Amino acid sequence: MELTRTIHPIGQGGFYSESFTETLADGSDYEIFNAVYDCGSETGNDTINKYLGRYIPNTEPKKRINAVFISHLHNDHINGLDYLLSNANVTYLFLPQMTPDVVIEAYLYNYIKSDSISNLANSCISNLLLDKYKNVKIVQIKELNEDEQFYRNENDSILIDNDGVLGNQYDSGTVFTITPRIHTQGGKGYKWLYIPFNSPFKSKKGRISRDPLFASALDTNGEIDFQLLKEIVESCSARTIYGLYSSYFGRYSHNSYSMTLFSGIEEYGVLDCISIRCNNTLCRCRCYDHSPNFLYTGDFEPNRKAGRNTFVELMKKRLERLNLWDTISGIQVPHHGSRNNFNNELYQCPCVGYISVDSKNRHGHPNVDTLINIQKNGCNPIIVSEDLSSMQVEVYKMG
Repeated sequence: MELTRTIHPIGQGGFYSESFTETLADGSDYEIFNAVYDCGSETGNDTINKYLGRYIPNTEPKKRINAVFISHLHNDHINGLDYLLSNANVTYLFLPQMTPDVVIEAYLYNYIKSDSISNLANSCISNLLLDKYKNVKIVQIKELNEDEQFYRNENDSILIDNDGVLGNQYDSGTVFTITPRIHTQGGKGYKWLYIPFNSPFKSKKGRISRDPLFASALDTNGEIDFQLLKEIVESCSARTIYGLYSSYFGRYSHNSYSMTLFSGIEEYGVLDCISIRCNNTLCRCRCYDHSPNFLYTGDFEPNRKAGRNTFVELMKKRLERLNLWDTISGIQVPHHGSRNNFNNELYQCPCVGYISVDSKNRHGHPNVDTLINIQKNGCNPIIVSEDLSSMQVEVYKMG
């Protein structure tokens, strides 16, 4: 079996894919499982959809994607999601739990960033809430439990099948697997795991859904009525929306609930069966490690605290209990290399860190100090921009 991991060149945003294939007797490749993490970009007009037009062929049958994982609902991470869900055959969509506070925050953020209430990201949120994607099973990952109760079933794993039979909600840190067991030529067997972590949602002054302006947008079940939310926002001036967002979330950039994702094999001892090809010389040090295990981070804020621990400490504890933390050899650098999202713990093991960034972005990403500190930890940062030639592809042959 072969794994192809691609860091796609979509600029300031996120779009990453993993494809597991097997070569058949006739020499053709059979796709066993396809996964995507994030699907958005704020680089240029419709950059992500134009790129997706290349990634998803306009043919029948539609390209099958077994699982899409979304870090959070900001425009640069989901404004291509509607295109993906409409033009590919997606079985499961994993999202951070869409509480009223999460939905309101994202809706206001996307409005502020696009200077328009009507934008691709908010249209996608609307379609999700109105259940417009009929053939896609939505699975929500609950906020990470601060008292570590998710450790109860640490040895269990849940199969991501093609029948859409997963439940609607799972705890942060739940272990999912793509096949019951993969067998190598040497006879060893192991599972490929996906483990999502949804950081607790934080704000400066409590729940925005309880603000007098938005309380009327909740239905009798306490859920968001998207049409009412849209009408409320349309009735406000842009200045009012900016002020409200700032009072609850600070400087127009709230990422605390970004859902991270561990992707990798369950047992480090079988890694002698794996070889790697990579199209960047900085990746070649990973050949000596032979680990395909990777951590996707979205705009993860590792230094925020949940109770006594920071977000990264909680995630690390869970992965250490599964003997997985020290096997991570690659990471998506959080929040495009922002200074505020750097944490030394994230770079103790990986030897390559990918940064998805617009080559001319106005945010100052990646931060120079972040690049220096990543390298001081022995990790090589690789920038992937909107330039097609910056695309990074890793290929692992297992067995």
